[in-house]
Amino acid sequence: MLVIGISSFLVYTLVFKEKEPGLPVYTKIELSHVNLPQEMLQFSFEHFPDLYASFITFNREITIIDKELAWIEGIAQKYPEQLKITAAEKKVWEKVKNTLIKDFSKLEKPVKEAYVLFQVNEAQGLVRVEEKRKELSETAQNSLKTAQDLTKKLKSREPEAPDNFFQGILYKIKKKFP
Repeated sequence: MLVIGISSFLVYTLVFKEKEPGLPVYTKIELSHVNLPQEMLQFSFEHFPDLYASFITFNREITIIDKELAWIEGIAQKYPEQLKITAAEKKVWEKVKNTLIKDFSKLEKPVKEAYVLFQVNEAQGLVRVEEKRKELSETAQNSLKTAQDLTKKLKSREPEAPDNFFQGILYKIKKKFP
């Protein structure tokens, strides 16, 4: 009887009991455009939360830019006589993408250094985190601002969901699963 009671308590506390509210829990997210191992992403989540949010935004912005480049390439293939127009627009988007990738690759190095220092000497690692936290977050936000200003116009180009209830639901489902 005691074993059943203890196991019930353990199952309740480990599975069913709600976690402390307000404390975010790291969940593994595939960030295909961020060149950091998963443990360093988790370290960023725990010690550089604003930078981690910027990594997620960076990944989303690069995906949006890649879709725009593919769309421009499709138009270029459809209308080859207008190659000059599509090439100019493609060049703008590629420049934004390359600048963003370059800026964020510069941000990855201090995260790696802080992670390794934290693993070797936790106290010095925490000092390094405190030194770099604000600087890295501001640099990431400044890098994202230009790209977000450009991709904002792409988001406004997407059609609105229909007002009809059923058509609206179908539209949202189709949008989630392209």
